[in-house]
Amino acid sequence: MQAGQQLYLTADITPIPCRLRVKLEDFRVEELESEPDAAHQSASAVRKRAHTWVWIEKRGISTDEATRRLSRALRIPSARIAFAGRKDAAGITTQWLSMPGLDPQKLEQLELLDLRILRWKQESRALHLGQSAGNRFQILLREFPEQRLADLEKILQRVQQRGLPNGFGPQRFGNRGDTAQIGRAMLRGEFQAAADLVAGKASELDQGPVLDARRAYDNGDYQRAATLFPRGYATSAKLCHSLAKNPTDPRAAFNQLDRRERRFYISAFQSWHFNCVLAERLEHFDQLQTGDLVWDHSRNELCEEHWPFDYATSARAEPSQAFAARSPSGPLHAPRMRRPLGTVAALEQRLLVECLDLPEPESLDARAYHGLAGTRRPLRIPCRQLVSKWLGNGRVELRFDLPAGAFATTLLGEIVKRPLDQVSGTAAQNAPHEQRDGSSAGS
Repeated sequence: MQAGQQLYLTADITPIPCRLRVKLEDFRVEELESEPDAAHQSASAVRKRAHTWVWIEKRGISTDEATRRLSRALRIPSARIAFAGRKDAAGITTQWLSMPGLDPQKLEQLELLDLRILRWKQESRALHLGQSAGNRFQILLREFPEQRLADLEKILQRVQQRGLPNGFGPQRFGNRGDTAQIGRAMLRGEFQAAADLVAGKASELDQGPVLDARRAYDNGDYQRAATLFPRGYATSAKLCHSLAKNPTDPRAAFNQLDRRERRFYISAFQSWHFNCVLAERLEHFDQLQTGDLVWDHSRNELCEEHWPFDYATSARAEPSQAFAARSPSGPLHAPRMRRPLGTVAALEQRLLVECLDLPEPESLDARAYHGLAGTRRPLRIPCRQLVSKWLGNGRVELRFDLPAGAFATTLLGEIVKRPLDQVSGTAAQNAPHEQRDGSSAGS
């Protein structure tokens, strides 16, 4: 499959036209707090309570922008403000932030644009990324055709029963959809081809200064290309600067990028391989096969044993036996990744060979992955508390919970089956964003 190709569980149901995010109030997200870690509940830890947790509501701004505004108002470095996850800018969202050593009295008279302090508490530890139990969504669909309500219920019922495909969306593969191909070229040692994709090969997908920069690169004028790339294309500009000094050694130019930038492209290739595995298993993606490594949703982690195993005799305490508690996992491949067994392992290996176009991908030097150890990820996302309500006048309200790291756009995509920017209204268009070369984009 093509990188960025969207997978739909309900592909047999035709797209339902509607409008999303016409107003900020149409998209609401509430962070679900995870249970406190018992290790932090000792009497001495409770007495210390050195971190102030702040429950905020933000309107039309990103989590990063919210931390910047708090940083300026409270005169503390933004790097000291922690959060469990980044929330969408195009909506109204509530979440926890934590700050060490903050006097809560400083919060009482704080007034910030598009940002409210709802409450605060003191804890013995800081928040960290991924600590949230998930997110609760309330989304309004507008201009929804009443005659398609039955189809909407079919979609939601299937999602409730089987979960959502946990694939990486088009945004994971950059504005031009080529970040996985860049990672593939890097793994194959084809650094000239990788550099051409990062900074050149101008196409109809490019415009303005980006188009001018890519044309300059294609003409061999690397220094001019470096100066033309706008803000948000730092990786492309940095690569061009290096090539201007040594145009015959693209490998050395890539080595001048920081590790995070190089890992991004390798990670995009891993995401493409994962999507290919998911596509092959989509018909039965909610069914465990012999040899699977099982994802335990009740703990948000991978089980130690291969399937089948007896939970009661497992080294781990027995989790809920409910369907939503476990899923097959798929690969984010690297040499040290845990491997499944049997036919599951054979499928993942076959698709890795096809994606890399190498007969023996295990022969790749581990250093080609730039320190990525590889991991696994569930093939599906449980969607809990999913309900819909017809409000009349072409409006439908959706409410549902998703685990941490899952995106509401996955569910909305099952309904509209097209890029969401084509059906989003002014709230999404007016949300602050940066156009990027992909090196800092999320999944």
